[in-house]
Amino acid sequence: MRVSIVRVQRAIACRFPFQDGGGALNCLRFHGRTHMISAGDDGEICIWRTSDWECLLRLKGHKGPVLDLAIHPSGRIALSVGNDKKLMLWNLTTGAIGPILPHLGSSQLIMAHLGYSRHRLLDLL
Repeated sequence: MRVSIVRVQRAIACRFPFQDGGGALNCLRFHGRTHMISAGDDGEICIWRTSDWECLLRLKGHKGPVLDLAIHPSGRIALSVGNDKKLMLWNLTTGAIGPILPHLGSSQLIMAHLGYSRHRLLDLL
């Protein structure tokens, strides 16, 4: 399964310029079959409509690469973690930034700790 995900990421990244900054694409997350969210080294998070790959919203807040993100099952909020040592809560319908929480640990370890239940932390906030 991991190999197919990497192939999809490469195919999509080659066809569509997800991140304007030209940096690495660090994360792709799908919400159902209708929307996808991308995040990369340019510090920007983009919400895409999958039917025509139109960018609906660009979210800017991290000062540096966005390393990972988790979408709540409702599709209305997401949590991103960046190399700037910040966790950011996003309203995906308006693009507004909610609470910004500093963290001292590794960004990858914080998201890995959530495991398959990434939305648990979102429910607590």
